[in-house]
Amino acid sequence: MKKVSLGLLLAAITCFATSTFAMSVDTVTNFNGGSNPTGKFYFAMDEDTALILGGEANIATGMRATPAETTVDVIAGIKSKMPIVGTVDLYGVFGTGDSATSTDRNLLRSVVISKTWMSKLTDKVKIGLSIPLIKVNTAGGNSVEILSQINPEIGMTLDF
Repeated sequence: MKKVSLGLLLAAITCFATSTFAMSVDTVTNFNGGSNPTGKFYFAMDEDTALILGGEANIATGMRATPAETTVDVIAGIKSKMPIVGTVDLYGVFGTGDSATSTDRNLLRSVVISKTWMSKLTDKVKIGLSIPLIKVNTAGGNSVEILSQINPEIGMTLDF
């Protein structure tokens, strides 16, 4: 009787011992060693679409750099499938206006369409590359950058 009840208990633990999470968030950051680190959080909305929220810092470097020259911008957008290029990130970079040139408190600095390729190192950690396909700069003079750089990235899945 004890063996049967112990066997049933072990079977019940095995059947119901699954990992259940309320939310899973993918995080990605670049590690290119530059003065503008970027971090993005991907919140899945459905199989093919995710909401992107994050931040981008512009760190002033050099002998005469002051902490006032360091800014932090907000990233907001979506990850979705597009014709021809497949799954891409489409996001805007929002920052605060420069008091010398603008009276706006919040302004759209740029709009970016980027493509990312990631490979799994483990079931939670990924490493890969991100290439901004098109970047439209709207602050400080309008300009368009096409395939301007390649960023190495590392990502991790967080389960809550």
